[in-house]
Amino acid sequence: MTLYKRKILFWSSSALFLICLIPLLLYSFGYRVDSGSDTWRLAQAGGLSIVPTPTTGARIFIDGVLEHETTIFSRELFLQGLAPRKYRIRIEKEGYSTWEKALRVHPAQVARAEVLLISKKEPQKLTRGEYTSMRFTDNNEKSLILAKPRRTFDLFSISDQTTIKLAPANAISSATTTYTEHALDFIKSKKLTTFAYEPSRIVWWDDHSVWIKWLDGEEYLPTYIDKDEAKLITTGGAVRSVAIYPAREAVIVATDNSVEIIELDGRDKHNSFTIFSGAKPQILISKENELLFILAEGVLYSIDLL
Repeated sequence: MTLYKRKILFWSSSALFLICLIPLLLYSFGYRVDSGSDTWRLAQAGGLSIVPTPTTGARIFIDGVLEHETTIFSRELFLQGLAPRKYRIRIEKEGYSTWEKALRVHPAQVARAEVLLISKKEPQKLTRGEYTSMRFTDNNEKSLILAKPRRTFDLFSISDQTTIKLAPANAISSATTTYTEHALDFIKSKKLTTFAYEPSRIVWWDDHSVWIKWLDGEEYLPTYIDKDEAKLITTGGAVRSVAIYPAREAVIVATDNSVEIIELDGRDKHNSFTIFSGAKPQILISKENELLFILAEGVLYSIDLL
């Protein structure tokens, strides 16, 4: 081989090495091809973190491909090195409604979703009567006062599910709610009359819309929003009442003919699941018993909370 040919071979090999090395270096430093815009470009990779509740037995699909099934030892899916774009996520669990959402992965960021899976189990019927309203006897949430026409009342024990007649003089509830000063100021400033409260957030509503306010400051906002006050949903049916799902990113909305669980995360859409159908339902949450009570057409029901 002549010297000239050896030089050509050397420089060709060097050029090929550099051509192969540059993409490898970019890949190792976390860069991927971003096809989410009109023109393709290099961008830093991101990640996905999906945390379902219940935490076991959930099958997580990304763009139609099964990526993970949660167990007691592996309760979430975490993927890194993903090209910045939208990913279609679907979560299935036996006995639960399917959850779907498209989440965008941004460069050098992890898109996180805390997913509440909703059981398909029918509400449990507890007792029947001419009941028109319900409330707890006190903050211990051990029993319910069930009001009937003509100022008559029943006392329903939550633990043993028994019902006894209650004298009108004893049908006074001592259950109270304590508000923070910040919450009271906000309630007064908005002149709110229909609202649900937790120390970290307030939800209020009118006939067809529901809003939320996070009270802990912008540094404590969930990752799926960028401001501390927002309209959540506009409903087709008239809103009767709303409750905050305890320790979850969801609200429970009672309309004229149904009770729905609606997630707070509005990226792509607010997933909504109907858990009860009936005329003019009332709702009441017991954090102590981890139960949702529904009163409709004189019948008291309960649904387990997660």
